[in-house]
Amino acid sequence: MHSEWILVLYEAREYLVRMLGLTRHERPEVLPSIKPGKLAFDPGAKASFFEVKAACDESRGKTKKCRIAPLGACRAAGIEDALPSFRQACSRCVLCITHGCLGVLKMTKEELLSRLDRSFGGLPRPAMFIRGTCSCDECLAHEETMQSLSLPDLPLEKLGNPGWDPVCFASDEAFAYLMPGLVRLVLTHTEDYIGQFLFHLDAADRVAAFSGDQRRVLLDILDYLVMNAAGVLDRSMAADDLLRVREKLEQAV
Repeated sequence: MHSEWILVLYEAREYLVRMLGLTRHERPEVLPSIKPGKLAFDPGAKASFFEVKAACDESRGKTKKCRIAPLGACRAAGIEDALPSFRQACSRCVLCITHGCLGVLKMTKEELLSRLDRSFGGLPRPAMFIRGTCSCDECLAHEETMQSLSLPDLPLEKLGNPGWDPVCFASDEAFAYLMPGLVRLVLTHTEDYIGQFLFHLDAADRVAAFSGDQRRVLLDILDYLVMNAAGVLDRSMAADDLLRVREKLEQAV
């Protein structure tokens, strides 16, 4: 049962809308949906609540990044059911929806990791992993933990505690060096590590320390997570964090 004050608030709202002549947006009786076979590829065309900004048509031998910008609601458009068909329709298609946090990137995990290793894999192992030369017990413990790590696979039991996270103390050089392992960690243990992974990427100086190619690779990693772990992002309430980090990386490319 609704509280009385909520009902009064909505009644007042409706009265003000009519009095001021504001545009009223009613919920349609039948919500529109996007069908893959009817998806428009012409820029400016409407696709339910969305507008096509750019598209690709593989039948013409052209492959570009696709983007559909949101005009309103997202999940109500039934877009989730269309994701598998989108992957079949376009070899490299990104569908970005702000509040729905849905994305499509047709690239295998192996291809992504190969690109990741080419971009980050040649970095030298740091002589010291922590920032500066602090010799307190906490910093020395984190330094010892990171010195014990071996790429490419990193153990969740050593890095998966947000309250005792050695990566928070890593220098930018050490962070970049560990990135191939951190990405593998979040792909393998998404629900357990996605929050920490995004927290580290969201740090002010982390993105600035990456090269343009490294930022592009991380953009693809985030899109892959959206496509393959949307349910985990919802349960972990990490969707907004991912979109914020993604926007930061995209602006820096």
